[in-house]
Amino acid sequence: MIPDQYCQAHELVRIKTGSQYMGIDGKLTSNIDEAMLIHPDHFDQIYNQIAKHYSGMLFITETNRK
Repeated sequence: MIPDQYCQAHELVRIKTGSQYMGIDGKLTSNIDEAMLIHPDHFDQIYNQIAKHYSGMLFITETNRK
């Protein structure tokens, strides 16, 4: 295989607080299928935005692997 003919897949993460996930609509959801999947490198930027909106809540990342 020639290197420029493929790309490496990245592990994505979900943003989670307690038993709820940050949904693709920007709201918290308990449905894992509605959770936003992001590249881990983008977590800090998104965390800063949601921390202002959901003050006092701890958000972590969870892998999308089952």
